[in-house]
Amino acid sequence: MQESISGIREIKGLGIKNERFNTFMINSIKLKNKIININIISNLSQILSQSINIISQILIMLTGGYLISRNLLSIEYFVAFSSYSNQFSASLMNITKINSYIQQIMVSLKRIFDIMDNLSYSKQEFGNKNIEHIDGDIKFANINFKYDKNNKLILRNISFKIPKNSKIAIVGSSGVGKTTILNLILRFYEPLSGEIFIHDINIKEFDEESLRRHIAIVKQQPYLFNGTIKENLLIVNRNASDEDIKRVCKAAYLHDYIMSLPKKYDSIVGENGINLSGGQKQRLAIARALLKDAKIILFDETTSELDNESQEYIKKSITKISENHTVVIVAHRLSSIIDMDKIMIIDNGEICGIGTHDMLLNGNKIYRRLYEAEAYNFNKSERQFNMAYN
Repeated sequence: MQESISGIREIKGLGIKNERFNTFMINSIKLKNKIININIISNLSQILSQSINIISQILIMLTGGYLISRNLLSIEYFVAFSSYSNQFSASLMNITKINSYIQQIMVSLKRIFDIMDNLSYSKQEFGNKNIEHIDGDIKFANINFKYDKNNKLILRNISFKIPKNSKIAIVGSSGVGKTTILNLILRFYEPLSGEIFIHDINIKEFDEESLRRHIAIVKQQPYLFNGTIKENLLIVNRNASDEDIKRVCKAAYLHDYIMSLPKKYDSIVGENGINLSGGQKQRLAIARALLKDAKIILFDETTSELDNESQEYIKKSITKISENHTVVIVAHRLSSIIDMDKIMIIDNGEICGIGTHDMLLNGNKIYRRLYEAEAYNFNKSERQFNMAYN
């Protein structure tokens, strides 16, 4: 339950909301049935213990009275025996109090169901088109967006087209709306005006499951569920074979590392992937996106906090992925997106340039400024490192 709440954005982005909800419901029903059985046994035990207590008290009084009347038992011994029997009965009754604890669990379980009902509710009205296959082209037409009616526009008149099986990067300063574009593709938010098309179909016409089935997202901090590597992959495709799993992990440059582990694909990743490094978590998230077999894969600042070696692995993965998928990358490090087919610059909510790295470096002041700032910071860090260790 805690994982479902913490990873709700990841769950919706991967299109596994119904799968996670159904799993939770199945486990909850099993728990409910166990609680009911325990409750029945507890109530029967309580009735039985109370009956035994009453009957035993009657028998003690009758037997004690008879023995005292025949001078076979002193009153002192009778009082002591009665006292000990009452203590025993009280202890027996305490055992039956488990019923009250079960009732508390039932109340808590009801609250959990209420939370899950809220999590499964979507404010957007989706269409009814269940599109089995898409080419992967994306089109934004005059999109305007802001998070609140009183806020300023985050995106202004955004229009662009991404051809199928191409890779495009979105760059710009922090807070200019780069990640918002990805969220709009996923329909996490609704634009103020304008239209978004996938496969030449307005995304409002897709049903929710169909839209999310065709899109996968790899976030800067991907959420992993506490389980094995294999379980974290199968969560997006229960029908995948072992060969399918190995194939996507090889494409994500993760297979060799997994095979070096004692339990290989059955190794536990820990809560939110605590047993993996940042780069390994990213590559596992990429493998998961590939196993989902989504035509469109979104990357949200995936390499911003990775070391150079991990960044190179991710770049290789993306290059291989883009042969058969449409790839959209929100990038913080420009060095990670030099080989993109196109780079789109967002500044103050507007598109201020689209082109290759070389074209923009020579002809776009904003891109050149961003690139030179990154190069300066890299050289500065390198100088500080050399001064510290020389």
